[in-house]
Amino acid sequence: MIKKISAILLVFIWMILIFSFSNQNGDDSQGLSDQVITGVADLITDIDVDSPRMDAIVDKYSFIVRKLAHFFVYFILGLLIMNALYIWGIRRYTTIISASLVILYAITDEVHQFYVGGRSSQISDVLLDSSAGMLAIYLYHKIIYLKGR
Repeated sequence: MIKKISAILLVFIWMILIFSFSNQNGDDSQGLSDQVITGVADLITDIDVDSPRMDAIVDKYSFIVRKLAHFFVYFILGLLIMNALYIWGIRRYTTIISASLVILYAITDEVHQFYVGGRSSQISDVLLDSSAGMLAIYLYHKIIYLKGR
């Protein structure tokens, strides 16, 4: 029973994490992305953090990092939802239920961002988020199917 409750709790905790990222205003969200890029560039290059070259790197990779973050968090959400359904013994329509939940959450997340200062809602983010979740759902389903054979 603890395993079942833990699986559901992980889904809700991950949803709260996504909500907290979406609740950041535009400047805070951009700042977090910039910090990630600067930190990685600082680890793998000898470029000074306060230099114009670092600013150019941040500008160049900001969009990519932000979209990868979207992809990552929704990929994990898809895995967690599929895992929770699997642990709860739900075997019918798991992919449809999981995909529906991921898509619904992606839509509500973008609607939520519409009301956060400095943020915007984009259909492209809903499509990216949904695609990431559905890829995770597909892979989870295939692994379980192959494991069962």
